Amino acid sequence: MPDGAPAPDGTPSPDAGTTPDGGAMPDAGTMPDAGMMPDGGTTPDAPPMPDAGPTCGMAPTGSWRGSARLQWDASSGFEYVQAEITWTLASTEGCVDTYRPAGIVRHGWDDSGGQHEDQATVSPGDGTLVIDRTQAVATYTLTGATAPARPWANGQRGSFDGDVFAGLLVGPQPWPRWSFARVDAVFPPPGDGCSEPASDRWHSTTVRTERFSSAETTWTRVSTTGCVDTFTPSGTAYAHPRDFATVDYVFVPDHGAIEADDATLVIDRSTAPPTFDLGLSYTMWPAEQRSTYPDGTVTTEPTVASSAWADNFTGPFDGDHFSARLADDDTGWTFTRGK
Repeated sequence: MPDGAPAPDGTPSPDAGTTPDGGAMPDAGTMPDAGMMPDGGTTPDAPPMPDAGPTCGMAPTGSWRGSARLQWDASSGFEYVQAEITWTLASTEGCVDTYRPAGIVRHGWDDSGGQHEDQATVSPGDGTLVIDRTQAVATYTLTGATAPARPWANGQRGSFDGDVFAGLLVGPQPWPRWSFARVDAVFPPPGDGCSEPASDRWHSTTVRTERFSSAETTWTRVSTTGCVDTFTPSGTAYAHPRDFATVDYVFVPDHGAIEADDATLVIDRSTAPPTFDLGLSYTMWPAEQRSTYPDGTVTTEPTVASSAWADNFTGPFDGDHFSARLADDDTGWTFTRGK
């Protein structure tokens, strides 16, 4: 069932928007190579790396390099701001590291007048990356804006235990996309082999706040072609309460079992680092809909509940745990490699 279509109970679901060109974000340049510094910026001198100390779960990571982008779509075209930068350590307090950026930012738009793009230099005061290494799985938050353009990062966040953190979250605009790797990380090309051994299982938690949906899922590998693994799901999907101006309603039960054909997870180990892709994921189950109206009237009726618990979740990853979330709600994912 595509996004934006009416839910099986007849109540329109909020439209999460449509990704241009059937799922791929419009190309405004490739993500910067993990081994190259974008032109137009000077990396500030880094202070000495702090001692990880006995209380930090992860050792200091060093600098990070990559890209962050925000995109706004409209019927007449789209606008984006994309920064290609290196994050350099500016300060450390306990196990919390603060980084500052240097590089370039590109502001582009496509409308009835054609395609346009401006470029500017990113200064250290234009953004902040905060990495908390208190636990073995570190967390991060990034923000950034370079005048006169719009922001290029707006507080997206996540966690990692490897040498990469990344995300692409299509939902409420602007759509954020980011990908960063440690400057000292080495990802040798797989050559004739794969970038890492195949895993039989992954576990995930996914949330789509604008669709009132979430899921707890175990992914089981069912096939491998070359270095590309295909997984089918099992677990539980949830439909959260809907609050609208004219009616509030809940499903009873508010959860249902995920079937194997409700979604597909694909992990591609032919690249270094590997990538994952989780498209539209949708679960339905019989339920009762309980509706409450502003005058206090409550009605019940049999229906089919639904949960659209993932869509266009994709990106590179490294390690056994990675997550990505929007700044102001829990829309996004968490993946953990199964044992």
